[in-house]
This record gives sequence, structure tokens and C-alpha cells, in this order.
Amino acid sequence: MIAGNSRNIGKTALACAVIERFSAFQKIYGLKVTSIRPGEQGFHGIHDGLSEELFSIMEEKDPSSRKDTSKMLTAGAEKAYYIRVADTEMPMAAKYLEGFLPENEPVVCESRSLRKEVKPGLFVFLWADKVDSAKIDIEEYVRIADVVIRYIPGEGNTAKMAGKINLENNRWIYIN
Repeated sequence: MIAGNSRNIGKTALACAVIERFSAFQKIYGLKVTSIRPGEQGFHGIHDGLSEELFSIMEEKDPSSRKDTSKMLTAGAEKAYYIRVADTEMPMAAKYLEGFLPENEPVVCESRSLRKEVKPGLFVFLWADKVDSAKIDIEEYVRIADVVIRYIPGEGNTAKMAGKINLENNRWIYIN
């Protein structure tokens, strides 16, 4: 699971680099889970086919769009899903995912809010020092992260970060 303290700091790029690294020899699933809080609807892009209900899921079929889930497909994900859920309904979404995702298949998930409900094999948190729109309640996520990686604009360190994430015995690990 990959999260961060701001938008546009490489979360999707890291997710895609990890998917690309392992998809040649292992089925990998991509997942993006977005928690919608009042007033945040405009931050999460346009996803045709999703309702405005408390919980929506969409399987991405178009690898050519600019959506994050499309990028996951292009990187080699077997399937990619986008879930949009009201913040108050995150426990329900987590429960749903237990029966929805394939068992014993690795998943690369971009989500901060899902971490409150699910303990992933590895929780990577990207930290940007100077951000225009920092997210709320960040400290609690930093505390529970397995690794915090400092994002430096223009460094192009996504491949280096992805190279430290390994899949051993079907478990994600981070190697310093």
C-alpha cells in the first residue's frame, strides 16, 4: 500500500514501477482506493460509470486514459480497480475487498485512508517537505508506515524506490 502527504508526489509512479517490475513473472493487481470527504469530490478526477453513492467500484478497461488505474494496466497489472468510498464507509469497503480481490495474488494499492482498516504486507509513505495542499491527519499514517520515503521533486528516484520493494514468498518487503 502506497500513500503520501500530498498530491503529485509520485505515489502512482511508484505503484506502476512496482507493478512493472514484477508483472513479467507474477500476476499483480492494481487498486486505487479514494476516500471522499465533504468538499473533496473535485480532487479525485473523473471516473465515468461511477455513481455518487457511498461506495462505488470500477474495473479499469482502458489502458490509454490518464487515470491512475489506466497507468497500472499499462504497467502490467492483470486487472486494475478504482474504488471511491465515503470516508464514513471505509470499513464497509475494506470488508468488501476481502472477498473481492483474488487470494494469494499480490496487490499494489494506492490509498491512504484504506490503511486505517487494512494492514497491508508493506505500507510505504511518501513524504514531500514543501507541499501546496498537505493532507490532514498525516502524523498517524507516518507512525504506522513500514517505511517513509522522502520525495524530492525532479530527483526521478521512482525506479530506485521500486528497486527496494521486493516480493518474497508472496509477501511484500522493503530492503534498505
